[in-house]
Amino acid sequence: LRDRVEKIDVSAAKVHVNDAERLWYSVMNEHPELHWVGYHYKNAEYSLSTNEIQYIEPQYCIDAQEHQRRQAELDRVESEYLEGVTPQSGDFDTALQIYINMARRIDYDSIELERQNARRRRGTHDYTAPDDLRNIYGALVTRRTVCQGYAAAYQYLLQKAGLQSFMAVGDCHEGG
Repeated sequence: LRDRVEKIDVSAAKVHVNDAERLWYSVMNEHPELHWVGYHYKNAEYSLSTNEIQYIEPQYCIDAQEHQRRQAELDRVESEYLEGVTPQSGDFDTALQIYINMARRIDYDSIELERQNARRRRGTHDYTAPDDLRNIYGALVTRRTVCQGYAAAYQYLLQKAGLQSFMAVGDCHEGG
């Protein structure tokens, strides 16, 4: 993905076709720095005899030049979110300081979330555009995001601070 290849050979992983989306989401959730890659892939080719995925075609949402521009912006603002974190800070203090820095700078954008949801219901949402509402660029640079963007940005910053972290995902259902 970092090399922006058109097709990724995943045949050695022996992933069943029914698990392709789960594989893709796992990769995307473990690598928030891949903010230019779509949360959905374009296509997955599989073997008819084994039903195992052979290749995945990623969806790149921006070109290489725009990616470099956005990455430079991320690199520029990163220090703001790591302010107060030192090599002597313990893991808890580091995680807490990053959380505080994010809470002071980033707003939850419920208005844009509702607009996006309306576009999805109407079938007019552009899935090929970067989802800045849910990625680290939106959270850290534009400072407007939703839950997924907060989580991705927090994971990204924890990793930048040298702490191991991972994304926990799930669904919330009303009524138990």
